Amino acid sequence: MRSVDKAKLSMQILELEADFYSRNRRPVTRFSHLRELEEYAGSVYTERAFARFKKEVEREKGLSSRLVQSLNRVRTYFVMRYRRPERVLRVEVHDDESTIKCSCRKFEKEGIPCRHTINIMKVEDMEIIPDAMVLRRWRIDCGKNNATVKPFTIDVEDTKIFWQASLRVLCNKICEDANESDLAFEEAKESLEKLHESLLMMKMASNGDSRNRDGAQVSVPRPVNCGVHGVTGQDLRKGLPQRVDIVEELATQVGHVKNLRCHHPM
Repeated sequence: MRSVDKAKLSMQILELEADFYSRNRRPVTRFSHLRELEEYAGSVYTERAFARFKKEVEREKGLSSRLVQSLNRVRTYFVMRYRRPERVLRVEVHDDESTIKCSCRKFEKEGIPCRHTINIMKVEDMEIIPDAMVLRRWRIDCGKNNATVKPFTIDVEDTKIFWQASLRVLCNKICEDANESDLAFEEAKESLEKLHESLLMMKMASNGDSRNRDGAQVSVPRPVNCGVHGVTGQDLRKGLPQRVDIVEELATQVGHVKNLRCHHPM
C-alpha cells in the first residue's frame, strides 16, 4: 500500500507541474506554416495536447486533397499522400454539426485532430479549430471547477443506523469473550449494567425527564447489585430480605458457593 500511495503522489505532482506550465508558458509558433491555427490550438490546449497537435501539423505537409461531393451542407474530400495515390482517406465537413470527421478515426480514439483533418482545415481556410473538436479533457481550463458545491450534510437517521451497527458488533465480541469463564461473565455483566445505568441517566438529563409535570425534581433510585438478578436496594427497603435467603439456598443446592447476601445498608 505504501508503494501505491507513493505512485499516486508522484502522479499528482506530475499533473500539477503540467498544469502549471500549461497556464504560464505559451507555445512557439513562429516558424509554422499554419501559424494562426497553431496559435489558437496553443491558447486552448494543454501543453502536452498541443505537442501532439503540433506533430500532426508537421505530418500534414505531405498530404493533398480534393473535393468530391457537396450535398446537404456536408462536403466530402479525398485525402491522399504525396506519391501514394492508392491510399485514400475520406474526410467529411459537417456545417450543421460544426465538426470534421475522418475515416482514420484518430480523433475518436485520442481526442486530437488527425493530419487529414488538419489538411482539410487548411483547405477550408480555417483559423480556429471547431469547438466540437476540442475536448474538455485537453483544455487548459479543464482543472478549474467553478461550479457551486453544495455543503456536505450528514443524515441523522443514517448516523444512528451506523452507530447501532457498530455497537452490535462490539456487543457480539463482548458476548463471545464473556462466555469463556464465570469470572468473565460476571465482570462483563456488571460492567454493562453500570454502563447502561450511566447512559439512562445521560438520556434523562438531556431530555429533561427527571422532572415531573409540576417541575419538581424527581430522584431516580439507583439499582444496587446484590449478586442476585432482579434484587435491588429498593426491593430490600420494601421488606423483601427473605428473597435473598431463598435464592441463596437454591444456589447452594446447585453448587454455587458465592456469597449472595447484599451488603447494602438498610
